Formats: sequence, C-alpha cells, structure tokens
Amino acid sequence: MTRHSPLLLTAAFLTACTGKGAQESGDSADSPGSDTHDSPDTDDTPDSDTGAPCADTASALLILSPADGASFLAGDVVALETEPWVTSAVWTIDGAAVAETPSATWVATPGAHTVEVTTPDGACNLRPGYASITVIESSVAVFGSELGLAGVTWHGLSAAPDSTLWASSTAGLVHLDARTDTPTVRTYTTADGLYTDSPYGVLAHTDGSLWIGDVGNVDRQGSHMSIDADGNLSLIEIVDFTESAEIQYVLRMREQPFGIGSGDVWMGTNEGLCIWDDDLGVFSEHAHPTHPHSLSYGVAFTPDASIWNGDQYQISRWEYSNDGNLSPSSMESGGDLAEYWVPWPVGIEEPVYITDSDSDGYTLWLASSVYGVARVDVGVDVGTSTTTLMGDPFPATANAIRADGEGHVWIGASTGLYVWDTASGTMSDVTSYLPDPAVTQITVDSVTSPAVVWAATSQGIVRFVGVP
Repeated sequence: MTRHSPLLLTAAFLTACTGKGAQESGDSADSPGSDTHDSPDTDDTPDSDTGAPCADTASALLILSPADGASFLAGDVVALETEPWVTSAVWTIDGAAVAETPSATWVATPGAHTVEVTTPDGACNLRPGYASITVIESSVAVFGSELGLAGVTWHGLSAAPDSTLWASSTAGLVHLDARTDTPTVRTYTTADGLYTDSPYGVLAHTDGSLWIGDVGNVDRQGSHMSIDADGNLSLIEIVDFTESAEIQYVLRMREQPFGIGSGDVWMGTNEGLCIWDDDLGVFSEHAHPTHPHSLSYGVAFTPDASIWNGDQYQISRWEYSNDGNLSPSSMESGGDLAEYWVPWPVGIEEPVYITDSDSDGYTLWLASSVYGVARVDVGVDVGTSTTTLMGDPFPATANAIRADGEGHVWIGASTGLYVWDTASGTMSDVTSYLPDPAVTQITVDSVTSPAVVWAATSQGIVRFVGVP
C-alpha cells in the first residue's frame, strides 16, 4: 500500500473574547514638559507583552486537510495544530487524551473519529472545537459478491455529497455506504418507487436530491426524487420531455458546477442533449441540428460555463442562455450551439462512439470505444480549441474517463484501469486491484482529500483513495 505524506489537520475554533491583556490603569507616561504628578494612562492599545490578540468573532471548527468527513488511510500520521496565537491546548480523539500542546500528532486508526480541542481559561477562554474524520484500512477496497454487487451491469455512478455512492444498474438503483469498516448496500426497484428496475443515468445532486434516468417511453424518461432520513425515496417530479417524441431514455445526468447555471442538471439522451433549468424549474431539449447526432454519453463543463456534449458522431459546445429554451441554432442566429466538430480524423458521417467525457479546468478529456482517448485544450473563442489524440500508453479503446482534480486522469477500458499523471506524463496501470479487468463506469468524490475514485466492473465496485 502506498503511504501518503503526513496530513495536516488545521482548525479554527469557536472563540469568545472576554477582555484585553492586563494593563495598569495607574501607569504614568512622563514626557518632556509634562507635569511631575502621575496621570492615568489613556492609551487603549494593549501592551506589547500582553500576549496574542483576542478574536472577537466566532467561527466554526474547520478542517483544511483532510476535508471534514473525508476518508484517509490507517497508519497515516495526522498533524494536529491550533491557530498560531494559541499557546496551549488539550487534544482528545474519541474522548481519549492525545496531547496537551498546541501541536500534536496522532497515528490514524480505522473507523469514524471525533477530534476535539480545547484551551484552558485565559484572556480569550476558547470553547471546544470539534471535527469528524474517517479512516479506512487501505487505499483500495473492493465491494463485490459479499454485498451482492457481482454479476451486475453498471450503467452509471455518482458520488453523493455525503461521500456515499449511488449506482444505476441492471439490478436496480444501488446505494453503497462505505464510510465505516462495515459497508452497507441498499438496492431500490420499482417496489421502492422507481419507474424501471434497470435505470440508466444517475446523479446525486448537491442539494441532496436524486436524479434517475430511465429507459422509459415518450411520456416518462426518468425521475427526480427526494431521500428521507431512513433512505426512502419519494417522487418530486417526473422527467418528461414533451416537445420531442423521440427521446425515450436518459444515459447521463450531470450537475453544472459553474456560472449562473450552477445547479442545472444536464442530460445526455438517445437523441442528444437536454436540461433541467434549476432556476426556472423547467425541462428543455433541443430540436436536433442538421449535423449527425445520436447517443449522448459525454457531458462535461469548463469554467467559462460552457457545456460540452460528446455523442456518437462529434463533440459540441453549448452556451446556454438560462432562458428555459435550449436552442440548437447557432449563436449567430440567437441560439445556444456555439460549435461542433469531429475530434478524431474521420468523415463527418462516420461514428466515433464517444462513451464518456470529463474536464479538468479548460482541458477536456474524451473516451471512445473505438478510437481511445482524446484531449481537447479549450480555446476561449469559438474555433480555437485544439484536439490531441492520445496514443500509447493510453488504451486503444475506452469506456469511461474522469479527472480527479489532483492532476490525474482515470481511464477505464475493457482491458483495465489506467491513471495518467498530467504533471509527469506517465501512466500507471492499476488493473491488478480489480476483481475483473473490464471497467464500465468511473466517478470521483472530490470532497475528500485525497480524492476518492470509484470504478465499476461486472464483479464489483472498487474504491481508490488516491493513486495506489
């Protein structure tokens, strides 16, 4: 197992200011020409030797690394530190004393832990600060047959804001909670309120709700559902694109993280790109442009709020105007379609079978089931983006691709799982950690530090905490 560098746990604490440092009210300040008798000191500035200043505002405990609730590895040395001006502190973990110094270290042990720090009474009289952290035993964990996750075809993965995992599959909708050393699985079917027993797209939205794309019909293509404290699902609304009778199922569902459209849900379907406008509360799908189009699996976003759609024939760039109407007309004609092109050097009518896409800043990564991997460096202006075809050591075909936000691109193929280090330009083959070499889906939980990557195979789902 790869050992990570020591992790720093930096905390900001709840504070209550009770007064300045001691200052003698009868101090005299003799100056040339002054009276010889003593006079009160009117200077309100604390003396330089009174210690650190007292914070006069309250703030909640904050863990910068790892993130609050994050998973990291057993055996890591965790550095615990107070604010620099705190001269003494008492650290406890799960109620057991660790140290009585402003800085301390703790060797991480598996399980969920509560970290507490307090300071003795003094000028600032700090109240206790708390944080929760989770420690796992290994950087790689396989969740397979023992949890009923083998022998399944996975259609989609989505890491939830609480670091659990939602997966759509031929077995139903699966929820995997692996935050403790006793993972649990719950599978949902039509008996639990789903529209079908074999959903496709899935998205755990940052607002806590769940979006599910289905193989439906012209009247229903999916569901928007809420989840209660007991894990029960309730229907919020039906996904129904009434303007086009051709849309029958939703393959991809992703949340827009950038711009005024933040929170919008974009959907790749069997007939192109669709949207749920979160601000307006409406669905919209485009009437298809004249260029070839088909199954839309590659939905991604760049920081300029552009939406990228990779389908069977090409990639297209959209600049949605947040008006409830996703127009296929060109921007010059008042529409939302900025540009499109074929990333691989083939004819415009020849399919390239884009299976997935993701972005890392202004770099777009494309996976193709027949042409492998392509990198697009996104230009600010239309027509200025450049495409690079990634040959060996990249796999010749690819099923899934994700950037983890920490300088790595994870590529899933029928031959295994590979990790490209963008800084060093080297490829790692991590296939040996899989229960089956064929990877069909990948998702990233970027809330944690290091990022948690989930990869789905027919014999189970594998969790990677960082690159092993």
